[in-house]
Amino acid sequence: MQRKLSAQSLQIRLDEMFNAFLRGELDRGDLQTAANATGKILAPSMGQLKYHQLRDEPPNLEFFKEDKVLAKAYRSNVPDQVVLKKNKPRP
Repeated sequence: MQRKLSAQSLQIRLDEMFNAFLRGELDRGDLQTAANATGKILAPSMGQLKYHQLRDEPPNLEFFKEDKVLAKAYRSNVPDQVVLKKNKPRP
């Protein structure tokens, strides 16, 4: 079953990518591209949050709702510590 994209799933994906970068498995450019795309995905939702704040309304955005199953699955895969490896020098 495919899950909907949410702030929580974005956070988990970025965290996994960042840890891969720290282990030397991911290039810095790929991580920057993912971070840039994440900002573009988040921008419309942040606008909606500001709109609700200005109207003094509580926001009810599906994008920001927590998925407890996803959170539990992620926490079970998080290592206790990350060992840093040196990235290969760029040519």
